[in-house]
Amino acid sequence: MRFAENAVERAIRQVALLAHGADNNATSGPAFKVLFPNGLDAELRPTGPSQVAAAVTLRERLNTQPAAAKVKAQVMDDFDKALATFKSAIYSC
Repeated sequence: MRFAENAVERAIRQVALLAHGADNNATSGPAFKVLFPNGLDAELRPTGPSQVAAAVTLRERLNTQPAAAKVKAQVMDDFDKALATFKSAIYSC
């Protein structure tokens, strides 16, 4: 389970990195703000089932926020794979 959680955290960090890139490396531009309204730590700090919930919420923002369209195009497949693996690990225990 720990490896699956690590993969989700890496995927979340990748989303943050791409959001900063989409915002021209601004500290907190429009893409980063819509994807991480409470900051990156709010998505990374939870563990176990709480992290699944945080990742699902982030995925919904990725899917619905126009400011995040460039990020979504680059990361959605990898993010979905990591999230599915993590969900499977959490809920099969």
